[in-house]
Amino acid sequence: MAGRWRRKLYGPCGAQTKSTGEPCRATALKPSGRCRLHGGLSTGPRTQDGKRIVADNLRRWRERQQAAAGDELARDGGFQDGEGSLSEHVR
Repeated sequence: MAGRWRRKLYGPCGAQTKSTGEPCRATALKPSGRCRLHGGLSTGPRTQDGKRIVADNLRRWRERQQAAAGDELARDGGFQDGEGSLSEHVR
């Protein structure tokens, strides 16, 4: 029952069988229009190089997020006494 909204949103998988040419009956997972068996979701990196690249990208993203949060605090003049918590300023 949880997949009904996905079926309405993305429709059926657009892949066709090689032998008969009939369309796949599974529900698409993304706007790409493919199910999990036909390329709907990534399995993630499998090699050590791929895992290293993903870890580097995550590190760089976190650094950018922290820099952006620091810039926002600098623009606002930093925290003043009684102005709330850090989580209120970061959002």
